[in-house]
Amino acid sequence: MILCSGVVAQNMTEDDWYREGRELLAGMGRYDEAEKAFDKVIELNSSNALAWDGKGASLSRMGKYEEAVKAYDRTLELMSDDVFTAGIMQKKAKALENLRRMDEAAEVNKEIVEIADKVINDWTNSSDLANLANAWQFKGDILIEQRRYEEAILAYDNATKVDPTNVLFWNSKAYTLGIELCRFNESLYAYNRALEINPSDGVALKGKAKILDLTGQHDEAIEVYEEALKSYDQIMAKNPKVKSGVTRGNLLLALGRYNESLKAYNSAVEMNPESYSALIGKGKALEALGRHEEAIKAYNDGLKDFDIVEETRLGRAGPRVIKGDVFRALGRYEDALLAYDEALELNPRYAGVWYYKGLALNALGCSSEANDAFDKAKTLGYNG
Repeated sequence: MILCSGVVAQNMTEDDWYREGRELLAGMGRYDEAEKAFDKVIELNSSNALAWDGKGASLSRMGKYEEAVKAYDRTLELMSDDVFTAGIMQKKAKALENLRRMDEAAEVNKEIVEIADKVINDWTNSSDLANLANAWQFKGDILIEQRRYEEAILAYDNATKVDPTNVLFWNSKAYTLGIELCRFNESLYAYNRALEINPSDGVALKGKAKILDLTGQHDEAIEVYEEALKSYDQIMAKNPKVKSGVTRGNLLLALGRYNESLKAYNSAVEMNPESYSALIGKGKALEALGRHEEAIKAYNDGLKDFDIVEETRLGRAGPRVIKGDVFRALGRYEDALLAYDEALELNPRYAGVWYYKGLALNALGCSSEANDAFDKAKTLGYNG
């Protein structure tokens, strides 16, 4: 559905406008139109909390953080559910961080953790173990957003103790151990536990392959990437509506199947022409195929919306790494270095970033500093 006009628009209901807003926000990246759709919902029902949340998200994507904070405050006035409230508060904290109102953001983050502890306490006093496990997972996710990775691991540990059969809990723990903390052996153990529960889980397979790659176990990584690709293809065959073009492209790229990877990224770009992840992936595939001018265009197209979209994840190192990789591919080594340094400021244990920083320093002729960065990466366990 796209925004309607005339008689059709007049006949649209509150639910119609809300669905329109979500599609425009998530699938098409047309944030100004998404905000207008959510405004239509609010005109029809000013107490629709989901519409105020959507409006806040649209404003954040457009960099209008002051207005976004006001929209999130209105959402919070209308909500009583603890889990939903914490999610909105996380978005508000990110908007405050983007406004550099760090003290206010810190206070909101403190309140979020208090909500998580309250939810855990509520379920601890009941006999509902499933919800208790979910409460610990919920706290872990909150701590991840606040870059409190060691504490997040403790929360995920408690989730797996309460319910050791939940793949999501093991995957969350494995990703944090491997990517955020560079505790690769523990990460592989957690991914293997997830795969004992569900041998075809695509997330666990993809994550395990990534860790094997980072630690130099390339032959084993290839085998697991193949399994992950098979898993995603089976999902898409069963449900054609699943939009995993970027994921499929990434897996094919890792396997060195560049023409197929390019086809997958092109399919993702057709679905969402402003998808920076699809455009950047397309650039990597084109670069691997030696089509350098086309790769540069794809990279630059991917960078256009990158900052606005990823500023909603201000506290995460990952987006800075992606940006650094793109700058390095474009030959903008000083910009790449700045992006990698920002990532390392957020997470100094990110082993791969030290290696990528070394590559950028080498390209700038700073061989001594580059060797220091390579040594640091190796110390942290990187062997890619």
